Amino acid sequence: MPDPTQTDAAVQTVILRKGNHASPARGACVMELASMLAGERFSDHPAAVCPVLAAFLRGYNDAIPSGQEDELYPYASLVVGTHGSRRVGAERARRLLECAYRVRSARRPRCHR
Repeated sequence: MPDPTQTDAAVQTVILRKGNHASPARGACVMELASMLAGERFSDHPAAVCPVLAAFLRGYNDAIPSGQEDELYPYASLVVGTHGSRRVGAERARRLLECAYRVRSARRPRCHR
């Protein structure tokens, strides 16, 4: 049964913020918005989203510089329906870790000898 607090107006006017929230009226993280778009109970752990992608986006939501949260709106809808098998989740986790390693390695200062 759809959550009655998640009207079309609430989905269209929700403000993305860091952390988790009691209701859309107090803002939402990117995963809480995804739960709304999926028609699920308001939660930062929506069943329709791959747990690996959800964990990544929750962390990114909280780490993104203040004032840039709006950049996450598209991702809320993109991840709805991504929940798959454990094998798919494991592959996504492997790819995220590889990407994080490449980014970190590119930022690491080089020692000159």
